[in-house]
Amino acid sequence: MSTRHLHPSLVAVTFLLLAVLGLGGCEAIFTYTPLAGLQRPPSSLSAAEKLTYAQNALASGDKNAMLEAYDAIQNDSSPEAQYLAAQLGIEISGVPEFILKVASGAVSLPASGDPSVITSFITDTAGVDPDYLIAAAAILSQTSAADLTTMDYVYGGLGMALDAAQQPDGTYDFTNIPPDKQSELSDAKAFVQEAVTAMSPDDPAYSFLSSYNTYMQAI
Repeated sequence: MSTRHLHPSLVAVTFLLLAVLGLGGCEAIFTYTPLAGLQRPPSSLSAAEKLTYAQNALASGDKNAMLEAYDAIQNDSSPEAQYLAAQLGIEISGVPEFILKVASGAVSLPASGDPSVITSFITDTAGVDPDYLIAAAAILSQTSAADLTTMDYVYGGLGMALDAAQQPDGTYDFTNIPPDKQSELSDAKAFVQEAVTAMSPDDPAYSFLSSYNTYMQAI
């Protein structure tokens, strides 16, 4: 989860997340890769160089660079490239801002599973594109559990749920999920439940993920 270029108040929140949630796996937190490594167009790079470019773009927090990197590696079928594409997609989607607000307490997830909290964020926040999160979720759902982080389950489950609720006009309606996508919503819930079941209650992230799971199960 990228946290570069945050407002100072959000930096404080991120320290809280690190202490309370233990967001392991967010390797790029507080790292900054000089943009000099992103000056060459990805199209001129070898497959291995494109992966390095993508890693640098993810670490930089530069959305344009991440978009270029995403386009450069999304058709690379190697596990490393696909997982990296998922991480880029998550960041490009803009959804990490929502999860950050939830984790900091700025946004509450109702126990009733009311999805308007999510849909309102999508419609009211500039620059949010859930399609990238949905594509990332498709990758994460096929990734070995041993290679997934806590936040992968958070984003993956949400992306799968949004895919199920997406309407032909691009809006999201959790009250009108077609029969052929009901199983996808069930898969989203099972995906998050799997993470909670495998996690020790002593894990710093357990409380957050457990609450998030309660919300997901109630949607």
